[in-house]
Amino acid sequence: DPLKVIEPIFVVKAVEQSMPLWQVINTITVSLEANCDFATGSIITFSGLSGSITPDGVLPVVGSANNSLFQWLESPAAWYNAGNLTVVSTAYIFAETVYAFQFNVTNGAIAQPSSDWINVSGTVEAGPIDADVVSKSMEKPHLELIGVANGTDPLLIIEPVFEVFYMQQSSPLWYVINTITVSMKANCNLLPGSTITISGLTGSVSDDTDLRVVPSSTDLDGSGVWLRDPGNLTLISLGTTQQLSYIYRFNLTNPPNSQPAPNVSVSGTIEVGPLDAPVTIRPVEVRSDFLISVERGTEPMLVIEPNFTAYAVGHSSPIALASNFISVTLQANCDFAARSFVTVSGLTGAVYPTITTVDFVSEPANLFVEPSGSWNVTTGEFTSVVDTVPILANTTYVITFELRNGAVEQDSPAISIAASIEAGLIDAPVFFKLMTIPAVYDLKGVINGSNPLQIVEPLFIVKDIGQSNPLVLASNLISITMQTNCDLAWMTNFTVSGLKGAGTQDTMSLHEDPYFTHDPPGILAEWSNWVRSDGNMTLLIGGAGTSSFTTYVIEFEIVNGHVVQDYQTVIISAIIEAGNFDAPIYEKVMNVSNGTAVGVPFGKNPMLIFEPELVVQNIGQNNPLASASNTLTITIQPNCEISPMSNITFSGLTGTQTPTTYTLPFTGQRFTQSWSSWDKDTGTLVLVVETTLTEFESIVINFEVQNNRDEQPYTPVTVRSDIEAGRNDSRIIPSRMNISAEYRFGIWNASLPLYTEIPYFTATWIKQDYMWPGFLNNITLHLATSCNMTEGSQVTIYGLTETTQATTNINVSETGTTSYVQQSGWDQATGTLILNIAENGTVIFQEYEVFFDILNPLDNTGYPRNITIEAFVESGTFDAPIYLKEMNQSDATLRGIKGARAPLYTKQPRITFAEGAMQSPFPGIPNSIFVEFRYDVNLPSDAEIMVKGLSAMQWNVGTGNLPCLVRPDDGWFFEVCSWNVDNGGTVVMTSDRDESPLNTTLSANFTLVNLPQATSTTNLILGGDIIERGLRAYMTPLPLLVAPTVILEIPQAQDTFSTTSLDMCLTMAGGCDLGNTL
Repeated sequence: DPLKVIEPIFVVKAVEQSMPLWQVINTITVSLEANCDFATGSIITFSGLSGSITPDGVLPVVGSANNSLFQWLESPAAWYNAGNLTVVSTAYIFAETVYAFQFNVTNGAIAQPSSDWINVSGTVEAGPIDADVVSKSMEKPHLELIGVANGTDPLLIIEPVFEVFYMQQSSPLWYVINTITVSMKANCNLLPGSTITISGLTGSVSDDTDLRVVPSSTDLDGSGVWLRDPGNLTLISLGTTQQLSYIYRFNLTNPPNSQPAPNVSVSGTIEVGPLDAPVTIRPVEVRSDFLISVERGTEPMLVIEPNFTAYAVGHSSPIALASNFISVTLQANCDFAARSFVTVSGLTGAVYPTITTVDFVSEPANLFVEPSGSWNVTTGEFTSVVDTVPILANTTYVITFELRNGAVEQDSPAISIAASIEAGLIDAPVFFKLMTIPAVYDLKGVINGSNPLQIVEPLFIVKDIGQSNPLVLASNLISITMQTNCDLAWMTNFTVSGLKGAGTQDTMSLHEDPYFTHDPPGILAEWSNWVRSDGNMTLLIGGAGTSSFTTYVIEFEIVNGHVVQDYQTVIISAIIEAGNFDAPIYEKVMNVSNGTAVGVPFGKNPMLIFEPELVVQNIGQNNPLASASNTLTITIQPNCEISPMSNITFSGLTGTQTPTTYTLPFTGQRFTQSWSSWDKDTGTLVLVVETTLTEFESIVINFEVQNNRDEQPYTPVTVRSDIEAGRNDSRIIPSRMNISAEYRFGIWNASLPLYTEIPYFTATWIKQDYMWPGFLNNITLHLATSCNMTEGSQVTIYGLTETTQATTNINVSETGTTSYVQQSGWDQATGTLILNIAENGTVIFQEYEVFFDILNPLDNTGYPRNITIEAFVESGTFDAPIYLKEMNQSDATLRGIKGARAPLYTKQPRITFAEGAMQSPFPGIPNSIFVEFRYDVNLPSDAEIMVKGLSAMQWNVGTGNLPCLVRPDDGWFFEVCSWNVDNGGTVVMTSDRDESPLNTTLSANFTLVNLPQATSTTNLILGGDIIERGLRAYMTPLPLLVAPTVILEIPQAQDTFSTTSLDMCLTMAGGCDLGNTL
């Protein structure tokens, strides 16, 4: 019918599989019936077939129709591992006809349910546009397959396992035949030819074989393949069903050694064709019940060594020849059946009984067949037979019989026990084992005395002796440490002898001394006996006696003698109260520790007596200067310890200014300030020890005193000590301290204690360089002292008075050194200069040249001056004075003046003679001027002599050089003077050489030009300036004695004349004959 439209669908779309087991080849069968014809080339797609491990590719497909096979599909078809298969029709597919085809995939290795999303879809070939077949779910049969529910559902995959697999054994004893029973049930049918493999039954000694197996049904073969080393048994299934459990048994021989139950597993394969399905290996479940009282004894191949879990042996006495009851305690780790044998051997060292049987008793009673067992005194072997009542595991049994110890000391022998357990064809042996000793306890005071048949000789196993103090005359605590290998009963006495060299007299009351102690208390009776001559001390055990292996310490005090001696050999012995026969502990030399006591090697050894002394006892000082702070340094080194509250006394430190005190500061933290003292009059310092001075430790003590104000030689110093030692102190005999001659402050021997010198100046020179009033003067000092001067020391100079230096500081400098601080203190009012010593200090007797500038007084009224100097040397709390003395002032000549080098000597230089003359009085013509003059000091170079007041004169320039000649012509002045018309008409003559002589008449000639108009000059002055250091010193001038200069008026000539010649004359450097010119 036109435009009749239907939806093409599959009315039948079934799918199923051939095998639900993992890792096998699985055939998938698909059945389809369409509601319309599908033309050739139509495409059918199946999806959701997931879980296969078949990779992407193509798969062969085989088709059928109406149960008649024909190839209606293209083969192979496209396959995708995601679960998609696409087939293409190669023939016409007719409606209402069921078509089927098959293809193979390999199941995966993971169990999974069948997918709920297995669909079929496709396209019907219809020309240009194909008709879609909408995706629909396919039907699954949900049928059981090889015992697996829904096993036909495609790609439902299970892991084949044994759901039940139990095992147990018949005996856990070594060496015996053991029957193994197995019960199993699988989660699917075990098809014929399938295998069951039990692995891990290790430990059996059964060889490889076809092992006989007794099954509970005919579904299993009656034999299996047994491999011993891996412990594997493989069985063949004749076809089992999933719903049933199967039981089978087989025998293995247990090994001759114990072992834990091995980890047994079961696995297998299911026969299904080319690829068998592996049955996953899994642990075997085992029965873990008690068997012959063995815990978990039913677990397969758990093998134990039958043994005595308790096999103790004990006795009643370790003392030689004593009656000794032997007790044997038994407890087994499994049941011992009737007629089993128990043998104890190694009971050697006994001397009784000598017959072949020995009576015994057991608990519980009637354990053994007869009331007496066999005995061999030579081998020490005792055997008994278990009666009809078995020995039960974990039950304690005790057998007791009497022997007698021998007389010879011996260790406990090796006592062993063995058995043979009745077990059928093959008995299980219990091999000989050394018997154990019950919990160790002291027996008769013997350590491990409970060890059977141990026989001991009583001994002091600890016999130590020591002392507390080896120093002569000291209280000495003797310490005895003892320990025995057995108890010492009440009334046992022991003696320590050989403590020779003590000063303590014979007495029987040392035990009453408060220093007599014993630890633990109460072990000694109230009795003792001390004999000085032999050094013997005898004591008596009291109370409940002593216990073995317990340390006892007994201490008593004696006084050391005064004679030095090595340590003594000391003996200890005892007699043990033991009834009819006392047991002696024979004499033994006591042990010494060789330890150090109070710093004395071997000082802990008894009666070593030692002389204490100071092996180093040095004393020195740091400052020999009178009245200075002086640090005395004492170094001591004792040859032993010096304990707290001991005192060390230093005597002979006389001559200081430090007053008596109990609080003299000192360094040395090992001594206490509060107990130490200083006595000025006797020069005694007593130091009290606060913390122990150790042997050969260098102890340095520093303390400060103020030196004598006068000079003194060094004082010998003595040292002694009282060493605290309890009730009787030891001592260090007084002895002179050691000294060493060394330099201090540059002074030899100045390190000797309290050696004192008064420091002084060895050089105090002072001079000056300039004597001009108010002039900046340079003062030079030459200073030296009889000692080194340290940083912070000061030198003070007095008497530099009437200067015009108004500052508070003056800078000083030195030649070649830096021993003085550059800035010094200055007091103008008193004329005091304070020099400070710099970090480098000064050196004894070395002369230092020091300079400083100062403004001179304005006149010489203060001359001569009393200039003095003093100093102090920085020394700490008290500085050392260098006493005041007058300085040596220079009397040298300065600028021709005798003594003018004396500091602050001043002289005003002056012109002492000045006369002159002029050549011509006529106006406008050259005028030669002649000057004679003298002065009262030697002039330095560059000094200026000036003729002032020549205002009526002129030169061809206003200011400049002027030829002049000074005679005598010996080079004292330059031949050119300077002319300055602006300065009132001044001619300046300049000295050319230093020390131009004083009081020498000099003459000078120079020519100027008179002014052209009439005038007069009446106030000529001859003066000067001394120029040094860039400064000018004014010279007192004199009027220049010369006839008044009158420049006359010239009458006017009647006739005019030319001035050319006059102009030429005026420009001539040497002047001209004006008369002729005119």
